[in-house]
Amino acid sequence: MIPTIKNFTPPGNASPYNPARTVTVPAGGQAQIKLKGRSADVFGLTRILPYCSNLAGIEIEARLNNERILWEPVQLSADRELFVDSELLAPLIIQKNNDIRFTLTNTTGADIDTNIELLGYDGPTLRKLVGIYDEKAIEMPTPVFLFAKEEIAAGAANQGVAIPSKSVDLELLRAAIRTDSDDDMTVSLEIYNETVKNSVFVQQFNDEFSNGRRSFVPIEVGKNVPVTLNASNANVAAQTLSFFGEGYVYEN
Repeated sequence: MIPTIKNFTPPGNASPYNPARTVTVPAGGQAQIKLKGRSADVFGLTRILPYCSNLAGIEIEARLNNERILWEPVQLSADRELFVDSELLAPLIIQKNNDIRFTLTNTTGADIDTNIELLGYDGPTLRKLVGIYDEKAIEMPTPVFLFAKEEIAAGAANQGVAIPSKSVDLELLRAAIRTDSDDDMTVSLEIYNETVKNSVFVQQFNDEFSNGRRSFVPIEVGKNVPVTLNASNANVAAQTLSFFGEGYVYEN
C-alpha cells in the first residue's frame, strides 16, 4: 500500500497557502492562470478548487512551467468532483521559482468568469513533511493524473474511451467522471481487457469516492497498459465525458 504521513502538524512559521485568481474566458476562446509559491518558494499542491457558472462548459489543462503536462483538457466539473471532498494523498511538489499553469477553454457561446483556487503546503510546511518522510526512510509518493475527454454519441452502447496510461507502474486510488448529463450515462472500466468495474451510472461511480474515500484496494495500472472506459449514452444528444483520476508512483 502507498505510505502516507498521519497526524502531521505544520511548523510554527507556516502560513496558509491558498492563492486564487479569476479570469474571463471568452466565448469559444481560452485564458490562462499561472500560480507560484509564496515569494516564488517551493510549495506542495494538495487541492485544485475551481468555480464558474458553467463547470461543464469550461475545460482545464495543467502544465508545469508550460512544459511538463500534468493533464490534458478535461471538463472543470470533473476537476471539482475529484477535489471538492478530498485532497491528494501526497502533495504535488512545485519546485522553487517554478509555476503551475492552467489553460481554460470555453466551449460555450458566452463569456464565463472562472476562478481557480489552490490549496496546499507553503515552503516551511512542505520542507517539514519531506523531512519526516526522510526520517522514516520512505519515499514520498508522487501523484500522477490519468485523464480522458471524449464525445459520446447519442444512444451509444459501450463506446470505448481510451485513458492513456503512463510509462511507469502506478496505483489508481480515486477517480471522477462528469458529463453534460450524468443521469443518462453508464460506464464500466477495463484494464488490459479485464473488467475492473462493472457498468454503473456516473453518479454511482462518483459516489464510491465521495467524502474523501479511496479504493480500499488500489487499482494497479501497469506501465503502458491499455485502460478503457466503456460509456453508454441514453440521451438523444451526444455528450462530452471527462475522466479524471488520482494515482501514485511509489518506489521503496
